[in-house]
Amino acid sequence: MSESVGQQAARHQREVKELAAHKASLLKAAGKSKAKRREALDRVQALEYALADRHAEERAALEALDAAAAAPAEAADDAAGTHDAAAASEPAAETAQRGSGGDTDGQSSTQPAAAGGSGGPKTSRQAKRKERKAALAEQQRLDAEAEAALEPNWRQIETAEIERKAAELGRAVKEIVPDGHCLFNALADQLALVDAGSQATHLTLRAVAAEFMRSHQDDFAPFMVNDNGDMLSQAEFEQYCDKMEREAVWGGQLEIQAISQVLRRPIHVVQRGSGVLQIGQDQFGDAAPLFVSYHRHAYGLGEHYNSLVPAPPS
Repeated sequence: MSESVGQQAARHQREVKELAAHKASLLKAAGKSKAKRREALDRVQALEYALADRHAEERAALEALDAAAAAPAEAADDAAGTHDAAAASEPAAETAQRGSGGDTDGQSSTQPAAAGGSGGPKTSRQAKRKERKAALAEQQRLDAEAEAALEPNWRQIETAEIERKAAELGRAVKEIVPDGHCLFNALADQLALVDAGSQATHLTLRAVAAEFMRSHQDDFAPFMVNDNGDMLSQAEFEQYCDKMEREAVWGGQLEIQAISQVLRRPIHVVQRGSGVLQIGQDQFGDAAPLFVSYHRHAYGLGEHYNSLVPAPPS
């Protein structure tokens, strides 16, 4: 037997509390060791993301199940309403026939039939069905609001941590349009800060990243898999690079590594739940780094990158 919306919300609340208790026990076991505490926090973060994703999937599945269950009832109401309307029309037809056969006052004989046919049981059933649907929708809305109030606001939590870490570096978040080119536009924005003559755009950075990956396939291909979890074939690898160069597909850490190598400049990535990722720092530490922030929860569509610009004087 499937659980109700309210039961699901209560279970989700219980699982969130259980995870919070598990987090506390892990941190207690880690003691004062910074390394162990960081490891515990990273582990809990992965569990939190997995739990939030599972809860979202379960809510969507229950909503679909409720909608499927409501469909037959609505069809039955429609059928019953049609039957009642047909039954109500039979006496009216008989009355009309009698009036046309022997009643000289045809208008008076057909008037009751018209009155009975326009306000019959079908209208009443439809009104009740609409009331039930409205009540169900309102209850689902209230349950969703109650559950949302209990769930952590991941976007708010992530934003606060990234802004704090950026401030420690003397940086502030500059929003980049979430159009599929966000990583490359963020890096182009950073290049304009360190080189006033930079002509870099998302198109030029996509091109250099793709070309570097093509010419250094052995360095990248082992970390790339297809939808089946298998390493990319030669054709799949080439297709990946072609799409990365020409389409608005999302770029990630592999593309950051490629661009760092091409520019011979470190790229620092600020994110929630871990320290600053310093790509290329060991090789190009003498060059001024580029700063971007990585967001998992900024937008419903998925991951996002912003540019971290020098913070204004306080």
